[in-house]
Amino acid sequence: MKNRTRKLMAILMALAASSTMMLASCSSGNDSSTSAGNSTAAETGDTSTAEPQGDPYEVVMTYLYWGTLPTDFQMVEDAFNEKMLEKVNAQVTWVPLSFSEIGTQPSLMVSSGEKLDLMLCFQQTSFLDAVNKNMIIELDDLYAQYGSAIAEDMDVAMAGGYVDGKLYGIPSTRCRADSKGIIFADEYLNKYNLTVEDGLTYEDLDAMLETIKAGEGDAFYPFVMSGSGLTTFEFFHKIDFLGADAACGGMLQYDDSNQIVNVFATDEYMEHCKWMRKWYEAGYINGDAITATDSAQSFVQNGVGASYLLQTYWDMEANQELGLAMDMTMSNLTGTYAMTGVYQGQSWGIPVTCENPEVTMQFLNAIYEDEVLTNMFYWGIEGVHYVKDSENEGYINYPEGVTNATSTYTNPLGLYGAVDKMYQMPGIEDYFGKMQAFNDSITDDMKSPYLGYVFNTKNVKTDYAAVNDVLTQYRASLESGSVDPETVIPEFLSALEAAGINTIIEQNQNDLNAWLAEQG
Repeated sequence: MKNRTRKLMAILMALAASSTMMLASCSSGNDSSTSAGNSTAAETGDTSTAEPQGDPYEVVMTYLYWGTLPTDFQMVEDAFNEKMLEKVNAQVTWVPLSFSEIGTQPSLMVSSGEKLDLMLCFQQTSFLDAVNKNMIIELDDLYAQYGSAIAEDMDVAMAGGYVDGKLYGIPSTRCRADSKGIIFADEYLNKYNLTVEDGLTYEDLDAMLETIKAGEGDAFYPFVMSGSGLTTFEFFHKIDFLGADAACGGMLQYDDSNQIVNVFATDEYMEHCKWMRKWYEAGYINGDAITATDSAQSFVQNGVGASYLLQTYWDMEANQELGLAMDMTMSNLTGTYAMTGVYQGQSWGIPVTCENPEVTMQFLNAIYEDEVLTNMFYWGIEGVHYVKDSENEGYINYPEGVTNATSTYTNPLGLYGAVDKMYQMPGIEDYFGKMQAFNDSITDDMKSPYLGYVFNTKNVKTDYAAVNDVLTQYRASLESGSVDPETVIPEFLSALEAAGINTIIEQNQNDLNAWLAEQG
């Protein structure tokens, strides 16, 4: 059994369950390129520290928060501005937005002509929407002139900010590579003398789930799932969706065939759904998988489940252990990979309503450059909201008498500045050493040959919407095992073709071919 520090932190639990906001401060490997032909800021000087001239420019910036807006929100904004004036002749006004508002409010502000200088595009679809609706401006020249700190920190992740060969977004991502798999509670592994290692096959998992089910009984589910929008195929197979999503076709294992396929028409997809069906009928998967509202983690924590799917970042095992207060062991099923979609979770755009894009880019660059500014977003003011650990560089804790529950400021979402400069609360042993080891492990063969290509759906938007409706109707049922794939997949494929998936794939293929030709 592992002997790790136990700290049940509600925020960590919530974040560990999210695919886009994992507390994993990853940075890049050795490749400092973006995509061929794109401008780089690596060779330019950082001008963000130029002497201020005139009145400071007000940068109006969206501020995403989790749960309730922190009590000391205004105090931290004021302290942030005091520090920012030392860096750039600008000050910020944060526009606080909840998760229910972030998808709509920024675009409403831009469309109405309201002042907005920095806009968080949350998820790839909102980013493409902002580009295609001309809500955000091209950034190539600004990035080349003022983005040296961004280039150094984001490195290969900048590939996620390009559309049609032009830079529109500045990514804010914790990880420079991705991987997916499954995690088990050690309680059941030890009880039944089971071993978990990377690369488990369907057959390996089948034997493990059978053993656990036989020992735990009918009211127990060895493999739990939750949610009407759940998907499982990409947790078993490495798929490059080419900067788009499943509605646009993709490449299994992202080989160099240059041929985009309908992944749902592949033998691999049929095989996967057959395994899910077998496990569902055997009672290994909970029968309410697509209607359950509780998280998969809660099933395990409540003693009625043993495993669930997740992104297997280097620190995810430890994060799950912190959140669940249980020993866990995970298996990376897909291998580690880097593709454009990994870097598209969230990005910063400069809206057309910005009156001074030059200062705004300098402001954004300063956040990526400055450790104190970065951490003000997350933890607030040193000595008030956190104190540094004098013995462990990069680690902090709450001041005496303050706890996670009573803190008046915290916002540990991986969205702001140089996330690899973000301080860490105790709980993950040798956090920074493990992060560096992960960075060093990212090799060129892990990177998709199509890194930097983004399929823009603007020319097939009607078909794209129709295909996504079909995916919503069928995917969760098939990939949870709730329906018979041999009966339903032919119906699914017919519906996809009627909705226009072949038209989308043809356009995607044409665009990819043109992109490849440009790369030489």
